[in-house]
Amino acid sequence: MNIIATALTNYDNSRIKYNEYYTGKYEIVIHEDKIEKRRFEIKLNDNIIKIGYCNILGIYFPENNTFVWGWSLPFRTEKNSNKNETYLSRKILNYALDMQFSSRDPLLYELRIELLTNKIKIEHPYQLEKLLAFALYITKTEMIYKSKNEYSNVDVWYLFEKLENP
Repeated sequence: MNIIATALTNYDNSRIKYNEYYTGKYEIVIHEDKIEKRRFEIKLNDNIIKIGYCNILGIYFPENNTFVWGWSLPFRTEKNSNKNETYLSRKILNYALDMQFSSRDPLLYELRIELLTNKIKIEHPYQLEKLLAFALYITKTEMIYKSKNEYSNVDVWYLFEKLENP
């Protein structure tokens, strides 16, 4: 099985495993911390059932169908905060820089270009799903979460790691 198929299978398994958290029955709260990594809580009826850390994977702009990787976002000025918040997306960038592949595999070449390009035009929803799947696979995180930004019409994608009981 090639790496894209493996990543998609891993993504599907994660979506199935954590499907209940995507239903709207749970409240997912992301806390900003200026020194440490962002933390999250998954709540059910005001009771915290899972906690962990998260990183910004990227931002999707629905109005023009573009996705911007977290490693390219210059949105913070506090010392090291952008570095802490985008550690995992930079791991994806480094993976792409180190990728070796056969020139006979155009899909891997295309994937490498998408991982190295900071702003990607999304032509089809499958393209975004493929990027999310690959991100989950490379970072070895447990869950991907989409949050609507309350100030603008964008989707902020997070990688959740270490889902633990409180």
